[in-house]
Amino acid sequence: MKSHPTEFFPEGTSADLDEAEAENQKLSDAEKYAAQTRKNRQNQDYSALQGALNSVLSGIKAIFGGVWTAIKSISDLLNLGDEGSKVVILGLLVLVLVASNVYTYVAWRPSSESTLRRFNRNGGGGDLNEAIRSILQGNGRREGSTPREEGMELMRILDQVDQRSAALRNSIKSSVGGEDGGIGLD
Repeated sequence: MKSHPTEFFPEGTSADLDEAEAENQKLSDAEKYAAQTRKNRQNQDYSALQGALNSVLSGIKAIFGGVWTAIKSISDLLNLGDEGSKVVILGLLVLVLVASNVYTYVAWRPSSESTLRRFNRNGGGGDLNEAIRSILQGNGRREGSTPREEGMELMRILDQVDQRSAALRNSIKSSVGGEDGGIGLD
């Protein structure tokens, strides 16, 4: 080809022009190296992708092979023959769907947020809502109260709690019998 370049060009074209274009298109060594590196990397990526695809497909093939073997084994155990494999497949499908529905029914729990919303909608939780509003609006402080007044109020509330707990303790002691009824309520 190099010795007779004009024989390989169509009629009406000049070999001289093509040689000039080839001279202009010559790449530097760095460009050639970059192009070769890019091509090698691309080939490696394609090889890795092909390997990944092959492993996924072989895994799927193994899974379906195992399922098919299980279906055949069950069919042989039940002596259903070739026509029975359809029955077994449909039976297994129905069994899986029923098990899925049972699991969904048993595992489903309403979220606490929806439960609280339903509780409030049914009239419950009014005191809780008021307490939350008062805390959020006034940072827990009543208008015109000082920290000293709030401390005194807290002490009064704690005294009431102590009185109630003492009354409850006495009630339990008397219902069990004796001073402490042998249960050590002190």
